[in-house]
Amino acid sequence: MSKYYLGIGKTTHNSSATVLEVKEDGTYEWMSFINERLERKKYSGHWPLQSLLALQKYYEIEKCKISENRDITSPLFQEELLNSHSPFYELLKMRGLESCSSKMNKDILYVAHHPAHAYALLATLPFKASYLLVMDGGGSEIDDYRLDPFHKAHKEKDRPAGSIEHTSFYFWDGAHLTLLDQRWLTYRPSSLSELKFSDGIGSLYEKASQLIFNDPLASGKVMGLSGHGSCESLNLIDSYRQWQEEWLWDKRFDGKSKKEWQESRELAYWKSLACEVQMRFEEYLFDYLEEMMSIYQDKYGEHPLAMGGGCALNCSANFKLFKKKIFPEVYVSPFPGDESISLGTAFAHATNENEIKWKPRPWEDQYSNFSPTTGELDKVIEKMHIEYDVVYKEDEAELLELTADILKEGHVVAWFQGDSECGPRALGHRSLLARADRRGLKKYLNEEVKFREDFRPYGASVQWEESHKYFDVPIGFQNPFMSFATPLRDEYRELLKEVTHIDHTCRMQTVMKEQNPRYYKLLEKCRDTFGLGVLLNTSLNIMGEPILESYEDAYNFFNQTKVKYLVLENYLIKK
Repeated sequence: MSKYYLGIGKTTHNSSATVLEVKEDGTYEWMSFINERLERKKYSGHWPLQSLLALQKYYEIEKCKISENRDITSPLFQEELLNSHSPFYELLKMRGLESCSSKMNKDILYVAHHPAHAYALLATLPFKASYLLVMDGGGSEIDDYRLDPFHKAHKEKDRPAGSIEHTSFYFWDGAHLTLLDQRWLTYRPSSLSELKFSDGIGSLYEKASQLIFNDPLASGKVMGLSGHGSCESLNLIDSYRQWQEEWLWDKRFDGKSKKEWQESRELAYWKSLACEVQMRFEEYLFDYLEEMMSIYQDKYGEHPLAMGGGCALNCSANFKLFKKKIFPEVYVSPFPGDESISLGTAFAHATNENEIKWKPRPWEDQYSNFSPTTGELDKVIEKMHIEYDVVYKEDEAELLELTADILKEGHVVAWFQGDSECGPRALGHRSLLARADRRGLKKYLNEEVKFREDFRPYGASVQWEESHKYFDVPIGFQNPFMSFATPLRDEYRELLKEVTHIDHTCRMQTVMKEQNPRYYKLLEKCRDTFGLGVLLNTSLNIMGEPILESYEDAYNFFNQTKVKYLVLENYLIKK
């Protein structure tokens, strides 16, 4: 008989819920829902009510063993705060979710933030043994480690109260997770009364995005902007905290619109700052990992590295790390950010109860679509029939041939297929697609569909076997989750410039047939139809909104944008 573990990520950003089913033979599978996708509010850190309600349709969650995490503050603190402003606990009782409340269920297990990230990495890890790096803006407070029965020993007693984990380094031998090193940050007041700074590297990136974009969650934009700045050398600084205080905060962006940002007279300073922040991030990352290997390699040996936490989304740094060969291989999970915390707490719970018979997840099984599609397809198609031309193709080959012909003509296609990706990247289930050699494509998408800043690059997808042909990567290089920004080969820079950043790199995705059979076949059909097996692939959403989740989301997106074609499961819909 299977055992069920419910993990709840009650995090500040990207809250979520996951049910992990562990079968009698120790094998496992899971289902996750990310709150932002259901609420339609990007980076939602609301208590994950919608995610739990979605899981209720599939599982008796009150019968699950339950674990949870919240970063920075405790889950109970959050719930008490919610209940002080509204009848929060009454709402949970009405919805049958009392067992999911830290207040009402004393048996909920707390798992600290960085261990949760580490166990989420183990759930998809392709290696028999590996070093694990977790690095983010900040995780659990040191005092909250007392709540975690599995990781109490991780607490460093000499750290002051209020210290928050920001970098953790582990070793996994296939059976046991060992903490090797942990770094902590403390926020301190500054001369800028409304701001506090720390020496954490993830926090550094958050503050830069706050200054440059008026949004502390825009770290990905800072990474993209960094390639447009100039900073050939770095001066020594005493601390990141002190350096942040010295930034020109009077130049911070205080607007909201893309137009305001792009026309600001402070743009040159923002580009320069982004460049330096990225360089210091890379400096910290490489120095830290070289230090760890100088200490631990003799004892634990040479093994690959797996990366989790929000900092693992820095695809520019990730490929440079791969090239440095500190580790034989580098792996980034499909959802390194806080959207994986609920999976991590459930996996930690089941692993430490010795229920899981762990084994590596092979590359053929590396995919990220663990969230079943919500909504009613028949009703959406019925509405589509009234407004648009709708064709149903039961034969997959015919559907793909039609889609490839449309892409050949230079059209953008909204591609909505099966379960949705749980991570931040669209990987062939919720994607906007176009032929990557179409001139003016980036400008068109930025101005007419996505409404993004002009400097931001677009990603691309390519069959795994073909990737080394277009990109300067070794034969067999794996990048299924767009985790690495890889250089294009010189002979393809001009042809593929619409999916190339200013530094001649592309956040590309390799696709194996087993990982996503329909998407793989579409890439193959495109290669046969117009001679290029590379597609621009960007997330199916508009700027400021989460990736689409439900069939109703697809209908609304199609109504609101100028995209002319939508492939919704086996339906081809045309305006």
